[in-house]
Amino acid sequence: MRSIFLSFWLLTAFHVQAADPLRVAVVGNAPPMSYVGENGQLTGFNVELARALCEVLEARCEFRPHQLQEVVDVVARGQVDFAVVSLLVTPERRSKVLFTQPVYRSLSVWLSNQAFPTAALPARPVSVVQGSVQHAYGQARQWPMTVLGTHTEVFEALSSGQAHAALLPMTSGMNVIRDRRFGSTGLSYQLIAEPALSGEVAISVTPKRPRLLEQLNDGLDKLKRNGRFDRINTEFLPFRLQ
Repeated sequence: MRSIFLSFWLLTAFHVQAADPLRVAVVGNAPPMSYVGENGQLTGFNVELARALCEVLEARCEFRPHQLQEVVDVVARGQVDFAVVSLLVTPERRSKVLFTQPVYRSLSVWLSNQAFPTAALPARPVSVVQGSVQHAYGQARQWPMTVLGTHTEVFEALSSGQAHAALLPMTSGMNVIRDRRFGSTGLSYQLIAEPALSGEVAISVTPKRPRLLEQLNDGLDKLKRNGRFDRINTEFLPFRLQ
């Protein structure tokens, strides 16, 4: 009887797990990390990494696009199970959500025809993406800023004169630089390694699913060992993430 009960419990547990996909937050418009491809489907480094993790976990996943500024809160509240959105690990964010082992280390990119302002205020508005570490950096220093909703709006702001500089995460900044139109802006770029603008990027996990954190860490280890992480890196980025 005990054996029959255990078999029934295992079958029931499997059925519930199979019926409930993992909810994964991504940013819908931040190439090359996440964007809608020509086939109308989400793709990009973060999206494909999330798909690979779901395969390793043998889990069905449901992707939910969110604005960057709301990701930490929806993960903290358990509205999604985890988020693959290139979040820098900061003490403030760590107080709200769980973080996996580092996925890679990131810097910031300064796009301007002037040197990065380490002391004085920028003379003109700087483009930043709402909810980013770069946005918080500008707020703390009371910079004049043009706050944008997505990374894809940055080039338009620069080329139209709405902003004369931009401060972006490394991956998004390099995507702007690679645009063939960038040369016509007259801007140059500078990598910024200040502690507030650089650090480890990790996957955020809801505190309601601590076991999932262990599973994702195991999954990341497996993807890095079997070479799939590097293949995704090569497909979407012109440099190797470290």
